[in-house]
Amino acid sequence: TADGVRETVAYTRALQDQLVQLVCDALARLEPARLSWGAGHVDFPMNRRLPQSGRIVMSDNPAGATDRSVPVLRIDSPEGTLRGVLFGCACHNTTLTGRDNVIAGDYAGFAQEHLEQRHPGAQAMFMSGCGADANPSPRGSLELARRHGATLGGEVDRVLGTPLQPITGDLNTAHRSVELPLQVLSRAEVETRCRLPSAESVMARHMLRVLDRGETLPPTYRAPLAVWQLGDALTLVALPAEPVADYAALVGRVLGPDRLWVAGFNNDCFGYLPTAQVVREGGHEAIGITLWIWGQNLSRNAGFFAPEVEQVVLNA
Repeated sequence: TADGVRETVAYTRALQDQLVQLVCDALARLEPARLSWGAGHVDFPMNRRLPQSGRIVMSDNPAGATDRSVPVLRIDSPEGTLRGVLFGCACHNTTLTGRDNVIAGDYAGFAQEHLEQRHPGAQAMFMSGCGADANPSPRGSLELARRHGATLGGEVDRVLGTPLQPITGDLNTAHRSVELPLQVLSRAEVETRCRLPSAESVMARHMLRVLDRGETLPPTYRAPLAVWQLGDALTLVALPAEPVADYAALVGRVLGPDRLWVAGFNNDCFGYLPTAQVVREGGHEAIGITLWIWGQNLSRNAGFFAPEVEQVVLNA
């Protein structure tokens, strides 16, 4: 509606102003800090890609790939007072489901609350990992979200109390945009995918709408990759969108598994970032570029990733 558009524009402009002011406030309050880091482990993330009757359904799969590590970056004042903690978990923030009509931070928000209550004056911040194919297990209630949050917050707190690796030296950063390959499909192949019993059919139907308008589908999607190297102690690999769990191990094989933090949802969120195996198997995480959901001017940003997407990411 017209009122809805006006409200969205007003909100967006207010948010832009707030973000600018946030950066200005942060720059005005710069002060020395000491950094250190370590890692823990939680068990509630569960792979959600279950092979069943020749296809992949969304259900708990204890045998599936899951990254259950909990990276923790500690931020102290020069005097040793905890000022902040950045922590990660590779799992959808979806203990609450579509049945729960509440606004909440889910397990990550409750973990932040847990930590800030135990460390007054410190700020707790969350970064999502490679959890595109992981859901919290069990899930489905606010109480379970609180329980998972207490579990995660408790593990971060435990890590904070252990000897951590000091971070010294320079910060080196790299950023590159890469062309992620999409599958080139005939109209008949797209029509076949419309009959799949998964979210892939939703993508295929939209692709047909693009073709019916006389437009062409893109062969690639341009996505940002970034790496921050903090001295010799830690390398943060910032993948875009929602990477599946196997990317944590795959990047570890390329760069070495030690002193490594692989995160998702960075700089762009175009949908799921699948591996070659996920592309071959199909299922929900093989849906491809979903930006078209958010507006008509994004409608051509659609398509299924090709299996080569994995190697393109690893090469970059």
